[in-house]
Amino acid sequence: MGVTKIDFEIKKICFRDEKTKYTIVNTKIKDSDTPINKEEIIVKGFFPNLFPGDKFSAIGEIKIDNYSGEYISLLKIPELILPENKKSLIDFISKRVRGLSKKKTTEIVDLLGLNVLSIIKESHKPLLNVDKMTEKKAISIRNQLICHRSFEDLSLFIQSLSLPLKYAESVYSVYKDDSLEILKSNPYSACYNNTIPFKIADTIGAYLNYNGTDEKRLMVGILDYLNYKKESNGDLCTDKKDIIDNLKDYLNVYGKITVDSIDEFKIEMIIKKLIDKKSIVVEKGSKNEDLIYLSYDNFIEDRIVEKLTNIIESKKTPFCLKEQIDEYVEIYEKKYFKLAKEQREAIYMCLLNNISILTGGPGTGKTNTTSAIVKCIKHIKPSAEITLLAPTGRASQRISELTMLNASTIHRGLSIKPFSGNEEIEELNSDYIIVDESSMIDVYLFDKLISSVGEDTRILFVGDVNQLPSVGPGSIFKDLIDSNVIPITILTKIFRQAEKSTIVSNSHKIIKNLKTFDKNGFDISNKKENNFKFWEETNILKIKEKIAKSIDKLINIYGYKFEEIMILSPMRKNDLGTKELNRFIQGIYNPQSTTKSEYEIDILNCFREGDRVIQNVNNYDLNVFNGDIGYINKIYSIVENGVEVSKMEVEFNSKVVVYDEKSFEELELAYAITTHKSQGSEFKVVLSPIHPIHQRMLNRSILYTGLTRAKEMFIMIGDIYTLNTAIETVSGINRKSLLKQKLIDKVSKNKEVKCS
Repeated sequence: MGVTKIDFEIKKICFRDEKTKYTIVNTKIKDSDTPINKEEIIVKGFFPNLFPGDKFSAIGEIKIDNYSGEYISLLKIPELILPENKKSLIDFISKRVRGLSKKKTTEIVDLLGLNVLSIIKESHKPLLNVDKMTEKKAISIRNQLICHRSFEDLSLFIQSLSLPLKYAESVYSVYKDDSLEILKSNPYSACYNNTIPFKIADTIGAYLNYNGTDEKRLMVGILDYLNYKKESNGDLCTDKKDIIDNLKDYLNVYGKITVDSIDEFKIEMIIKKLIDKKSIVVEKGSKNEDLIYLSYDNFIEDRIVEKLTNIIESKKTPFCLKEQIDEYVEIYEKKYFKLAKEQREAIYMCLLNNISILTGGPGTGKTNTTSAIVKCIKHIKPSAEITLLAPTGRASQRISELTMLNASTIHRGLSIKPFSGNEEIEELNSDYIIVDESSMIDVYLFDKLISSVGEDTRILFVGDVNQLPSVGPGSIFKDLIDSNVIPITILTKIFRQAEKSTIVSNSHKIIKNLKTFDKNGFDISNKKENNFKFWEETNILKIKEKIAKSIDKLINIYGYKFEEIMILSPMRKNDLGTKELNRFIQGIYNPQSTTKSEYEIDILNCFREGDRVIQNVNNYDLNVFNGDIGYINKIYSIVENGVEVSKMEVEFNSKVVVYDEKSFEELELAYAITTHKSQGSEFKVVLSPIHPIHQRMLNRSILYTGLTRAKEMFIMIGDIYTLNTAIETVSGINRKSLLKQKLIDKVSKNKEVKCS
């Protein structure tokens, strides 16, 4: 309805998000360029600081909605109008300074006059002339008043560069009144403590006309490249040659200042300076190459090696005698079934060692072996305390159902709240810790877990090494296995019942790299008795149509329930990614209806009553966890503090959780989820598209992981050539780290010392 310049006074703060500074206020219009029909109007926008009674000047757009009616949406941060008379000035100061009475504020204004704010900004000393004013109190008054003004100046600078206001908040929380000066003198300095990311610093640097090869920029650029390699590849360290060869291209793509070339000698010199600053550490790889770590990552890796070595070599009180295990195995086989040789070995291994590993592919009895180990522990010592852990909520639920014992996520077991900044962890002093789905554990979580193991506690890691590595950096489970310094049982025998499954046989063929996906390789005959089916199709629209037709057939002919069917895709984006597939399936199986409420996520996406959704982070306040899948029962609105807010009820396994609007972003539609997100879960039926548009993400592990999520049927729709290429691809599976070699060296060295 038009843009206008307005001056207004805050009457009431209706809503404020302290994190983003987005605010809804009821205001009284003092002046405007465009006639406004009412004296009081709702204003929505970002305010660095505000109090009732404050006056602002701003530019906004007049809009209308069903709840607020006519309101103004601010186009940029409003400018605070400083008070011009004594009464307003007293109110202004007393609101902003905690513990300062109006009487004392009046004394200050009477003494220093209407220019009091400018005077105090220069120094706190004039305040010492006020009766009974201590220096400590004077400094506090000045700091609180300057704080508001400094933050507003910083916010205006940040927004003038079209950057999110949250960066003003993060910078100010560290640098306080010096924030703006520091950003203008060296924006890259705020990257060292992760106050702002490199791209934001580089935006400021470009505005300040920094040279692309400026030393300050390149130092932070190298650190950012190391972080990029860690986050995109999972590498804990990076070859120095890699940095020299690729830094220029990386900065040109991810930075804001373009350079034609960066001198190799300059990069070498900056690397030396970063070593001197203790920002990075350089170690020699197996080929004598220089491997560069961020210092913290090197510290974590070394600490893991130290902790593991201590556990391996510690003299724990024996849990039991070999003869007691002999007795139990005989009892177990009479009561249940005859154990395979490897399964028996796993029981002895776990009960007779401080730390051990159990691994194997689908159909090899990993689940039953874990259950037998738990039963053996309880048979020998009924009072034994067993802690069952898994990386995700769904994985912990599965191991709990398997063993009939309580299980939890690793985070909950260690009392870790993500992003809390609390480094303290719960020590686990149980007799045994059994960790399922261990391939999903990244280096940081493993560090906390291994540091928590009590003096007399034994630990067993269970998992499938051929699955995808952790989302976070490192490949801990694979490194532990490859180091060969920890007792390990690898289950290889496929049991008779599993041998009949083409899901099981084909998953083993993928790992063995049987590249030819045809009648000579995989069983894709699509006969009724086969539970692995492949429908060849290269047209994206037809692939989506076949997914929908397959779901119909699974429900109407095979008798599956809709909630038992999951679509897995390697990617979130593109025409066959989870976002598009979710929108497509939602439109067919939960279409828009006058009887169903919905909440708009963006112009193309919404949550609708009846939708299947997945929780994407651990939320300990709501008691829901990463990977939990539920259904939306109800979407509704209520009025809180004069503002309409949305709520959503989601049911997870008969547990109803109420989300407010701030928590909606933790959820996603879950008709289709990524293969990464599916780890630790099982579904009766899995449908999976495969197409050249997925090529960047496809490799042997992602195929294997997706296939082994299916319990009863797996249907793949797509291109055979792309599938064969993916089976041959192992890139992205091996991650750079020296953990394996350090562990071998440390354990070997300790053995040599003992022998001598």
